[in-house]
Amino acid sequence: MKDRNPLIAFGLLATTVALKARTSQLRDTDRLRLATAALEWVPDLPEARAAVLTFLHLAQSDPATAGLALQDVARGLVGDDLGRDPGEVLAQMPQTHAPDWMQRKDCGHG
Repeated sequence: MKDRNPLIAFGLLATTVALKARTSQLRDTDRLRLATAALEWVPDLPEARAAVLTFLHLAQSDPATAGLALQDVARGLVGDDLGRDPGEVLAQMPQTHAPDWMQRKDCGHG
């Protein structure tokens, strides 16, 4: 997790889990990954922990509503980063070196 922004990583995972819940594809492993990620990646964000607890509670009885609520919280935590161009987001993130794909000629860079 050293080379990634933990907030964005959590937001992407939460969004994925939320979409799985909304499409009736949610599994126990998804719930476990979400809970673990909240504890490891965003331990200082009480709103993230609260959203995960609410999701875990609601997902059993109403997965679609639980998924919508989790998705809204994830979008709020990460802000507009999930809807922006990934290249723009990556360009704003501090990096000690350029990712490998930026140097590759076959990717249109370099």
